[in-house]
Amino acid sequence: MINCQDSSLLPILSIVKRIMFLIQIIVPILLLVWATISFIKLVKNPEEKNGIKKIVNQFLAAGIVFFVPLIVNVVMMMLGDTNDISSCWLAADDIISISNEYQAVNEKEKKKIIPNAEDYEKGNSFGLRIAELAVRVAPVASPDNTTFYAPWNFHHDSISEKCGSYYTPNPWYPPSLVDPRYKDFEKIMDAVMDPPKSGNKAYGSCAQAAAGIIRAIADPDFETSHPHGQIVYMSNNTEKWDLVYQMKPGEKYDEVCEPGDLLITDQGWTHSMIYVGNDIVREKFSNSNGNIFQAGYDDCDHARYPRIDYMGTTPVPFNIYRPTGDGNFKYEFIDVEEVLGS
Repeated sequence: MINCQDSSLLPILSIVKRIMFLIQIIVPILLLVWATISFIKLVKNPEEKNGIKKIVNQFLAAGIVFFVPLIVNVVMMMLGDTNDISSCWLAADDIISISNEYQAVNEKEKKKIIPNAEDYEKGNSFGLRIAELAVRVAPVASPDNTTFYAPWNFHHDSISEKCGSYYTPNPWYPPSLVDPRYKDFEKIMDAVMDPPKSGNKAYGSCAQAAAGIIRAIADPDFETSHPHGQIVYMSNNTEKWDLVYQMKPGEKYDEVCEPGDLLITDQGWTHSMIYVGNDIVREKFSNSNGNIFQAGYDDCDHARYPRIDYMGTTPVPFNIYRPTGDGNFKYEFIDVEEVLGS
């Protein structure tokens, strides 16, 4: 099955659907105008050959142009998620509806946050430390296609039936038992999650993987539950976090993000991830093109432990958040080096 959200297919289909929508409106109007003109000419010159046939053909053409996209949409809705094409076709609706709700940020504000290469070493201290820790605990980076999954939980339930397989994700399984290279990530998660929320360590959750890094470096109270809860937390703690930019579909992460930026969406996707930039990644993975630290799971997939991935353009809107605290939060909650050295 094609993963529409991880490919360029979804934004392409959304553009196709927009074009079809415009054609469905504009072309019939034009054809009706042409048919009206032909009818007027026929009234003025009743002897004109093929006049009636020409008008009939024009109305037929208008009807076809109007109804074909409608038929395509109905067929795709009937097919639902039963195949790759219909699944991606329906998913493209999310991008169209979300992008219509996008709140624009003026170009002046946008230019402020585009990183200057000369400022890399002296850049946002919170951000650089967040990015460095995220890269440090990630054992694999793109283009390496190795992916680490938590074991299956086999059982029959409503989710399993819906998904067509008899398993549900298990993001709480200790990743070091899957691969020992995750011991550093696991130590950080155990240190930052246990005191405030005992037992709440979803190692394969996008929100908690990002929260673990954030808590260790910038904000020890950062929300761990899910992306929407994190958005609410930051909106209620503006002294700690700035919403610096709202990406819209088609924008490039590398052009609007700085290392350590937290990217969250609860529209189209529900996802949290950390932009780390390629400079820091290449210090550890010399051949990598990666720029994003992320994990993830859903009702119909294994829990995927964190890794460094490459993401070029966004298919859905993402909010970019940046920590701003007054003091130096480094090691306020834990001593990262002590934890990793233990």
